[in-house]
Amino acid sequence: MFNQNIQLLRYLSERLNIGDSKPTQHVYIRRKDKKKGYESTPFLMPQVIDISIDRRYNMAADELKITFDNKNGLLSPDYTPIKRYTNVKGLPVSGYKNVILPYNEIFVDLGYGEEVRRLFTGQLLGININENPPSISVDCKNNFRKLLKPIDPIDKKVLLYEEMDSFEVVKDLLERAGITSYVFDIDTINEQAFTVPKAEFELGTQYSDAIQQILDTMGHRLFADRFGTIQILKRELYSQKDFAVVDIDDYVNMTSGEYTIDPAVLRNRVIIQAKNGWQAFEDPFLRDYCNGEKISCGLEAPWAETEEQKWAVADRFFLDMRRKLRRISIAIKGNPSLDIGDLVQVRSLISTANAKYMIIAIQTSFSSSGYIDILDLEFVSDAKGHICEKAEGKYEDVPGSSSDTINTPVTATKRDEIVQYALSFRGTPYQWGGDIVYNKNHFGMDCSHFTRAVYKKFGLMNEYRRAKDQYPLCTPIQETELLPGDLVFYSSSSRPSSIYHVAIYIGNGQAVSASGGDSSTNSLARAKAQKAFVKTHNFKYMRATYFYGKLKGL
Repeated sequence: MFNQNIQLLRYLSERLNIGDSKPTQHVYIRRKDKKKGYESTPFLMPQVIDISIDRRYNMAADELKITFDNKNGLLSPDYTPIKRYTNVKGLPVSGYKNVILPYNEIFVDLGYGEEVRRLFTGQLLGININENPPSISVDCKNNFRKLLKPIDPIDKKVLLYEEMDSFEVVKDLLERAGITSYVFDIDTINEQAFTVPKAEFELGTQYSDAIQQILDTMGHRLFADRFGTIQILKRELYSQKDFAVVDIDDYVNMTSGEYTIDPAVLRNRVIIQAKNGWQAFEDPFLRDYCNGEKISCGLEAPWAETEEQKWAVADRFFLDMRRKLRRISIAIKGNPSLDIGDLVQVRSLISTANAKYMIIAIQTSFSSSGYIDILDLEFVSDAKGHICEKAEGKYEDVPGSSSDTINTPVTATKRDEIVQYALSFRGTPYQWGGDIVYNKNHFGMDCSHFTRAVYKKFGLMNEYRRAKDQYPLCTPIQETELLPGDLVFYSSSSRPSSIYHVAIYIGNGQAVSASGGDSSTNSLARAKAQKAFVKTHNFKYMRATYFYGKLKGL
């Protein structure tokens, strides 16, 4: 993005806020009533300064941030005109008492002129009231946030299901999480449903993780739509021949860094482990991409008893792999009709970008500068029916050995997922103290905020800690014990208290970290000059004393 700022500003000024192109917003808030529901009539909120919405394909709640002008405190939840202040008389009635409060319901519509569409439905969570300049900032999440809560069976340590229809288990989990409104494709659900012989979800497991374990076997995904309804739909399986919802030829390329195919990430062979045995699958497209070299991993799918169910799990895995082959990020004039999962056609003179992509993230920004969407796009390869094929591999016990084919996984799949997620940050600028994942006002991230962002996604590091304070969270290991997903710590002495940097080991002697910067890296220009960003490197790329750690849960 370093060299795109001027181009983006010019794009904003020329296309986004002129005449009929001037965007429109409506923000509504409904207060909770005494019966634990919401009042029927919402408040149309005035004095909106800016709006940002972050929608993503992965298992996370969509996020909304709005800033309101709060001149004279009119929007403050405890405002009252009877208050007395020096030299201030005749305060007007506000009408917005207790409106901007946590857990009230919020809706956002965006568009142009009279043509607006609902983009977000959720709840207010964080409220920040600022005195100078007088404003109120609110942080909100959509209804998917309820599924990110941990399971609490109350009377037991484990939530147990036995001999139940898979979708009945999903519905019970949804209702336990407090989800009362959900929609599903009855035909594909009935087609892919199966009997769950036994499922145990321990205290603390997130509802979303428990549900997705079952949906993976059924080839479905779980998300909250723009109207706040939880949807369970079959995963998209696009090809370059499918119809794109929109052609995009007017955009700013925001892609930074280089996207490379790394054997530490790419897998073209997967061994599906179910309770009734193993089945290997290979993706011929990815196998050809690797010149015939097979790169294997294991995936646990305990309820995939039939061949078709195992095939569905393998298809989903390889579909995600294929999408990682090519990713781009572009900025376009705000389009309220676009959704996560849509297929779009990008047209460009640059051959690598001239193709069809699936939208995996939309970052919407609305302000006086205009209305803009930044789209993260993943390439779709040609696919019809099953995208992978069955492969050889019996995986029988060796006579006399102590191996257990039912309980011993082929490989730590979570470690593969951690590495893949960490590498998705490559190219993100380095910023001293930066935490762009959780602070939209930052432009980058430093080493410890990077590792925290990665491991928080997997529930392994929920609170932020400096590099040296992350080491005590780990079980110390030796260099020979390093596995992908473990941490590498860099110290200026033989004492862990002198640790000053941390990286994630990704295998083959390589690590990934936010590196190259220092305490002076506080601007994009400085980061560019230092070539400081999230990058892969030899795990011993600097002179230091090394410590290694495995986080609990791996």
